Amino acid sequence: MIEEAVYDRLISEVGIDTYPLTLPASVTLPAMTYQRISTVFDYTHDGDALLDRVRFQFDIWAETFAEARQLAGTLRAAWSGYVGQVYENPEIHVSGAFISGERDLREDEPPRYRVSMDVMMWVRTVE
Repeated sequence: MIEEAVYDRLISEVGIDTYPLTLPASVTLPAMTYQRISTVFDYTHDGDALLDRVRFQFDIWAETFAEARQLAGTLRAAWSGYVGQVYENPEIHVSGAFISGERDLREDEPPRYRVSMDVMMWVRTVE
């Protein structure tokens, strides 16, 4: 599953607590959330092309804006232009990953900063 492979890469590259979809109520910052936004399945006349376009959203959460931006730079470096096997999952191969957008956000309650980043991946399933 692509989510498990992405999670493994996030933990190894960024090194902060990472959660699917939402932060737990009693989280210690900095932390990161991730979610799959969309998947486009590509086909040929012979059937499934086994190459999918998958868009993920990653959110870095921190107590300061500077820390959120610094960790976003680490995340950007981990995915920008990435090609290869995702961590140690031999069935998932990224043919290309590209940053497609990034936003700075702030929340008042509780006070914290967030950098939200979209990454488009072309993912090939190896049979």
